[in-house]
Amino acid sequence: MTRKFSILFSIVALCVFFLSVCYFVGSMIIESSKGSRRAEEHFASASREIVSASSMYTFMDSNFVSYIDSMLRGNPSVAAVTLTGPEGAEYAWPLSSPYISRDGFGNPRISTSSPLVKITSGPLDIYDVRNVTLTTAVYTLPLETIYYHGRNAFLIILAFTLLAVIFLIADKLDSTEEEPADKSAAPSRPAGTQPTAQDEYTPPPVREHSREKSHPEDASSEEEKSSASPESEPGADGKSPAVPKQTDPAGLFSPETGMGWESYLEVRLDAELSRAASAEEDTALVIIELPDIRRGDAVSRAVAQNMLHYFKFRDFIFEYGATGFAGILQNENLDRAMTIAEELYNDINETLKEHTVSSRVAIGISTRIFRLIPGSRLIEEAKQAVKKAFDETTLPIVAFRANPEKYREYIAEKMQKHGQPVV
Repeated sequence: MTRKFSILFSIVALCVFFLSVCYFVGSMIIESSKGSRRAEEHFASASREIVSASSMYTFMDSNFVSYIDSMLRGNPSVAAVTLTGPEGAEYAWPLSSPYISRDGFGNPRISTSSPLVKITSGPLDIYDVRNVTLTTAVYTLPLETIYYHGRNAFLIILAFTLLAVIFLIADKLDSTEEEPADKSAAPSRPAGTQPTAQDEYTPPPVREHSREKSHPEDASSEEEKSSASPESEPGADGKSPAVPKQTDPAGLFSPETGMGWESYLEVRLDAELSRAASAEEDTALVIIELPDIRRGDAVSRAVAQNMLHYFKFRDFIFEYGATGFAGILQNENLDRAMTIAEELYNDINETLKEHTVSSRVAIGISTRIFRLIPGSRLIEEAKQAVKKAFDETTLPIVAFRANPEKYREYIAEKMQKHGQPVV
């Protein structure tokens, strides 16, 4: 390979690399400029689907919510959706979205400062339901678009990189074949002649050659280092080694009952207790035990539907234990929680009768009562209340009524024992 050809190929390769980068950046700018129109189209499509679903199902019942969930899961361009109605926030999807936060009243709302996401909001015309507002967050630059143009640019760069490697290997092979022809033997003296001073003079060895002779092992090690390819090093292909990570249950809700997983109960309760403490509100935890039914059957799913009528949001009800359920009541004191629990108890009994199933039902309740406590403490109190509820003969509902003054005295005593100042 001539030097002129090598220079020409290098210039062409650099031009191709530069044009590939320009292609990718230009494609992103063009697609991003279409983002506003794309966001309005997705908002209009979602509005039509929701209005159509309201004509087939009752607004915000389980079938309506399932229909909207499946519609949104099939649209990867939609980042988040909220739906408000006469009662305030009615629906938020997905709850794990970084673009969904909660206001001071615990209602979900969409907020973001990302230039790649556009928020669109507008009213919906739902039959017999007023003040329905849809808010969507749509990617102005969809992920599939980034992947498509990035893949094309990468393939072009990869092709020329492989071609450059092939040319370098061919050039190396050509140079090793020409080395024996370039080395000429020293001229021999005629027989019978005496060596002259010029013949006896030998030039001093070059430093590199002398080093190879005196330290052959060093020279061989350097050759091994120089010939080692980047692919031999771990992680050179741009992919980090697989790291095992802890996996949570699939999704936020159990497919058997449609409720949240039990592992999320304490985390959600801690967040709600923190919000209630800052707003000086009360929070109640209700645990229901039905030891004679099996999780996942028609009865447990029907009980789950009963609970949806008494709790404000779907992410406030959870599976608990093998045969139980738990729910969080926002801004409800102990007396109001007892009233709700009695109504829920009657509905569950009616459901059991409809399915001709005989099962014991016990309900335990505990509230914050203006205490600064973790979710684990509230769960333990409600759990003890459920155990006592099984001993009740008339109405198996027991509430754990804590004394806030005694609790404060207990906390102060505990802090004094550990030498901490009491405020």
